[in-house]
Amino acid sequence: AIKWVDQVVENAPYVTTLETLEEYNCAFCVHGDDITVTADGIDTYHIVKAAGRYRE
Repeated sequence: AIKWVDQVVENAPYVTTLETLEEYNCAFCVHGDDITVTADGIDTYHIVKAAGRYRE
């Protein structure tokens, strides 16, 4: 169990956007502390992190 999680979105897009969170009625996104980046080297969670809607 993870204290922040009460819903899991299967097949979520690789880059999480605020629109994705809204579509699934999620308050925030949760991911482990491993680094995930796009082919360009951009953090896949940069959008939700900037909005304060990311937890580890």
